[in-house]
Amino acid sequence: PDGFPKDYNVLEKNVKVAQGRTFIVLGDKEVDYDNNFKLYLNTKLANPKYSPSVFGRAVVINYTGKLVWI
Repeated sequence: PDGFPKDYNVLEKNVKVAQGRTFIVLGDKEVDYDNNFKLYLNTKLANPKYSPSVFGRAVVINYTGKLVWI
């Protein structure tokens, strides 16, 4: 309903460490995780509506701008 998959491991930074390997589980696969990884999501919607679960897992920034001709 909120546009995100049910597997929130990336948004929650649900990182696991086993045998000296840092990874995150995506679906049924283990993917190596880098601490420098950043995820940016954007939209063209002027007023997007996110569910409370998304607001609880991510930082939402509204940086709307207007082009003004002089």
